[in-house]
Parts: sequence; structure tokens; C-alpha cells
Amino acid sequence: MKHINKFFILLLCASALFFSCSKTKFYNDTKDARLSDSRSVTIINKTGEKLIKECLLETASGVRIASQSLIKDAETIVFQNYDGAGAFSKDDALKVILVDRYDNVYEKEFAPNKKGNTDVEVQKKDKKKGSLWQDIEKMLN
Repeated sequence: MKHINKFFILLLCASALFFSCSKTKFYNDTKDARLSDSRSVTIINKTGEKLIKECLLETASGVRIASQSLIKDAETIVFQNYDGAGAFSKDDALKVILVDRYDNVYEKEFAPNKKGNTDVEVQKKDKKKGSLWQDIEKMLN
């Protein structure tokens, strides 16, 4: 019984350390994006979904710039230095697409800053694709 208690305490400490490190990386990514002169996008997720299957950054015409998959605790998503080579410097409009675990699609078009970070808030009203059945499934889970 004594060994089980020690194991449990060790497991609890390791979990706390792991979760604190992952939050620290999140805050560092956001801070780095906001302080850097390179072009970056910080997506502020106000959809109510914390698990995002896919996040896409595209030009307004649909050319994919960057993507991230399976994002847990997705309060903010950061694309740092997405335009390092200057290939997208002439694009006046970009769009971000979020796909949640229920395959609902949220899309928002925005005008990026020419230098530094651009904050983009994606809300429930930005939902472009989703069915009534997906909304019912979401409520039941």
C-alpha cells in the first residue's frame, strides 16, 4: 500500500509539471508573436470549442499558407513568421478556417498587418458549415 501511495504522488507531480510546461510554451508562443516584427497571426478562438481538428491559414483566393492539426485547449492558435519569404506580402486579405471535432467549419476573412502580429477573433457567428445533427450531437456530449 505504501508503494501505491508513492507512485500516485509521483504521478500527480509529473502531471502537474507536464501541464505547467505546456501552458508556458503557449504563453511564450503568443508573447513571441506579439513582440516580433515578422508577420504572424494569433487566432483567438471564441467558438466555444476547445478541440480543433484543423486550423488553416489561407489567402482570400484559397491558397494555403499554413496549417495545424489536432489542437487541444485551443484558446489561441499562433502562426509565427508565416510570411518569412515575403511571398504573401501583396495579399490584402487572408482567411482563417477552423474545423472543430464535430466537423463544423468556422471561417473568417481579415486584413493582415504588413508588419508584426495580427489578432483574429473567430466567433460562433463565423460558422459557415454545420448541420442541425452536429449541433444536437455537440449538446449531448
